[in-house]
Amino acid sequence: MKRKLISSFLCLSALAGMTMTAGAAYTEGTYTGTGTGHNGPVSVEVTVSADAIEDIQVTESAESACIGDVAAEHVIADVLTYQSLDVDTVSGCTISRMGFLTAITDALSQAGADIDALKAVEIPEKTGEERTIDTDVVVIGAGGAGLTAAIQAAYDGAKVVVLEKLPRVGGSTVTSSAMLVVGGSKLQEEAGIEDSIENLKEYLKDRSEGIADEEWNNYYAEHINEILDWYLDLGVNYNKDLILIQGTSTIPRAHMPVESGRELIPRLVEEAEKNGVEILTETPAVSLIKDESGAVVGVNAEDHGAAVTVNAKAVIIATGGYGWNADMRAEYAPDAADVWPVTSPGSTGDGIVMGTEAGADTVFKGGFIGWKVVSPAYGHTTAVGAPIYGAANLIVNEQGDRFGDESLDYPFLYDEMVADGSETFYFIFDSGDKETKDLVNNVSDTVNNLELGVEAGVAFKAETLEELAEVSGLADLAQTVEKYNAAIEAGTDEEYGRDTATMIPIQNGPFYALQCKKAILGTFGGLNTNMTGEVVDAEDNAIPGLYAAGEVANGEFFPKMYPSSGLALGEAVLFGREAGKSAAAYALSE
Repeated sequence: MKRKLISSFLCLSALAGMTMTAGAAYTEGTYTGTGTGHNGPVSVEVTVSADAIEDIQVTESAESACIGDVAAEHVIADVLTYQSLDVDTVSGCTISRMGFLTAITDALSQAGADIDALKAVEIPEKTGEERTIDTDVVVIGAGGAGLTAAIQAAYDGAKVVVLEKLPRVGGSTVTSSAMLVVGGSKLQEEAGIEDSIENLKEYLKDRSEGIADEEWNNYYAEHINEILDWYLDLGVNYNKDLILIQGTSTIPRAHMPVESGRELIPRLVEEAEKNGVEILTETPAVSLIKDESGAVVGVNAEDHGAAVTVNAKAVIIATGGYGWNADMRAEYAPDAADVWPVTSPGSTGDGIVMGTEAGADTVFKGGFIGWKVVSPAYGHTTAVGAPIYGAANLIVNEQGDRFGDESLDYPFLYDEMVADGSETFYFIFDSGDKETKDLVNNVSDTVNNLELGVEAGVAFKAETLEELAEVSGLADLAQTVEKYNAAIEAGTDEEYGRDTATMIPIQNGPFYALQCKKAILGTFGGLNTNMTGEVVDAEDNAIPGLYAAGEVANGEFFPKMYPSSGLALGEAVLFGREAGKSAAAYALSE
């Protein structure tokens, strides 16, 4: 099994065959080092002899399963094996990797190590194994859609292999809230929330812009309860106390697990492995294999440069969207052409390319999930990035002026940002903001997070608003805050009509300005499929053996503007299940 999950409190002993660094000299002992990971502080204990790094243990980490664990595993294995700090980026785990490497470097510095010498020790490139794999169904992509499709195909009796190009599994789902929009659920009933499948259908119709496919939307409303019930059976902690209002709905129907995507993905991986699914990470698919009849019969993939041929009776593409492909964004979502993507780094549009090369039709409407982010390095699940989601209050443009109702749902706020024209925006905080609860349910200290932002160079701090305006360049800030506070006191926001009950006065210094830029959280459009997951050509004929699900094939379901948090995952996993059923039935009928 190539993919490996390890506990957050990782212990890797020195590996056999460990190479010594020429001239390395340490003061023998065990040293504690610290760093800052994706979700906060990480600590390690590093044991050294006089001439070698002998052992590394992670003693503190709040990093997510499937991300932090993978980063720690790769970093520690490389440091121990090669006695080097020249550790490459672990794709999809960059911030976690930096945190662990910083902590190890800190500990080695205390041991008297020559850090520059350790960084100069080159780590050889990995080499793969050329091989051929025979299976019933191969799934490309190990995110929410791909894992769900793989599990369902395995449930139905198929032998399943999953190819994932990143070192980690989880796609965009593992860093998401893992919300599911469900109408009329058992959990809503337990919570005393009145809702129904019909209510959800009406909401989706109201938000469809006349371009989302009503049949797809209705199918979702009628069947997404089954996915929620299944996840509950798997032990994912969705509960009646965490059902949120999202989008423009007035009904709480966005169901969220306590530990968000970092809880959901490990459960899906566990269920996949229990049912015999083989998951191969760092094995990107390159192209589809077709036979003389035009049927798709496998995948050409790579393992660190070595060819991997997967012969299969059915192929499911679940590679995510095209958020990290600037050319595709410019062509298919021009309103998001020049903004930062904060989707999975694996979302490069490669599945769309492979599908169209095999003859697939596509569906694009210019849609995407408009979002906001401090920077690509500090997204919504990081300590630095969290305050603009969990404790956001006043937002200003580059002049220090308000530009709209800050409480709008984030796709609408994105449009307000576009209309304003500023490149950078700022969230304004005072020292009275004590607690941040971000969109993946992490609770942290807001001021501490802001101080981390100042250290990272993405926030400004000053004792007075006038000083903050000066150091940040937000010329109108003091005047804006005065008007903002006055609106709260008067009980009326005459500028933008925001409910003043949602506004908190900015009063107590020191004050902070945390930067924010436009971003995208996901893309809409891709391969054209029917609701059973079959990929179709331009004449609406199914391509034998080819299926797709998730962000790579969500064009029919979504309009241009994202209707609600929880629909992207819901659409992906529901229709991932359908693709898994169809692919298994086709493969086993051959």
